[in-house]
Amino acid sequence: MVYLIIGVPGSGKTYKAVYDVYKEITSEKKKYKHIYTNINGFNYDKANEVAQIQDYVKPFEFHDLNTHIMDEYEFFTAQKEKKSRKIPKIALKTDDVQSPVLEEESIIDYDEACKQKGIYAPFFDSLIIIDECHLYFEDKTDEPKIRFLSYHRHFNIDIVLITQGKNLIHKKYLSFVESMYKALPGAKRIFSTRFRYRHYASYQEYSQNIIGTISISLEPKVSELYNSGANKISPSMLKKFLLPLIGLLFLTFLGYKNFISERYSNQTQEPQPVQNAPIEQQTSQPTEPQQPKQKEVNLDEKDTSKNPFFAVRCFRKSCNFKGIDYSFDENTMYKFINAFNCKVIIPDNTDPLFTLYVLRCHKDLQKVIDLYSKNSTSSRTVQNEETSLNPIVSK
Repeated sequence: MVYLIIGVPGSGKTYKAVYDVYKEITSEKKKYKHIYTNINGFNYDKANEVAQIQDYVKPFEFHDLNTHIMDEYEFFTAQKEKKSRKIPKIALKTDDVQSPVLEEESIIDYDEACKQKGIYAPFFDSLIIIDECHLYFEDKTDEPKIRFLSYHRHFNIDIVLITQGKNLIHKKYLSFVESMYKALPGAKRIFSTRFRYRHYASYQEYSQNIIGTISISLEPKVSELYNSGANKISPSMLKKFLLPLIGLLFLTFLGYKNFISERYSNQTQEPQPVQNAPIEQQTSQPTEPQQPKQKEVNLDEKDTSKNPFFAVRCFRKSCNFKGIDYSFDENTMYKFINAFNCKVIIPDNTDPLFTLYVLRCHKDLQKVIDLYSKNSTSSRTVQNEETSLNPIVSK
């Protein structure tokens, strides 16, 4: 079977091959007789020590394999020519028909004949891992190599090809790939200590060819078998993007939390009274009448029984106190504010039609409100009430 592993430098393509070697050498039941690899910096002594078999993992030289490739191709070509030649050796006449006989008998078991000739003998039942395979399977085709890729399974040989890009290899060679692993770049990995590979059923990266995605952790025991850039891992997506993003979101959350806390704290504090605040008019061109000077009346800021709160709702130029339906014009409200030393505590403009005011006034204002509530049942708008206010004001 032909496997292909591709990926940019540092993506972990070589680590995948070494990881598979590590699984094989640590397995109690070995699948292969030998493992051959030309991975740069591979520690053969360490691998054989782990496998507990002498020379289980061997250095690979392509020219050694290529010698057997050429021998098998020549033997195959010779047998092919023999089969095509039919030279009569003995002419047997049967009803005037001659039966041709081959000059040499054809080989019945070709694979066995190859084994007897020692073709691929060192590589029987072996795994061959060829790093930088584009140096040997170039972008031009070679018939003996094509023959090897098409016939290697007859000798129980598995092949792993490692390269940076498929475009470096001719498509005729790639057509023999039955399984491909594409190592994802470090920037696309969530964690820097895990390699991710997209598994395809062939060398073609079509969506319908995707078998799945696998993840392999970086293990020290595997890294000890070779020296590679995989031991110096590229920054992962988590370090490069996600961690800064999480930090930014956390700082934003803290800032927002502090902002809300300060705003809530300001709202819960007792607001500073506003002296003689004008009542906002809900008109397109509001005009603010001049307010009379406020009389000095001593208010007890802590005793609400002496200085209660009054809610006033205003619409355009008329206002009414909460609890009664009688409306007062703008000038009358200013006189109330002046006469009873009212302080505007909270103006609320959230309602588009009305403006709500909370006033803190002398308690005698309640007597005026009660008076209007009892005696003024027919009129809803009272104007110029100054003369009725003065007798009630407590001095």
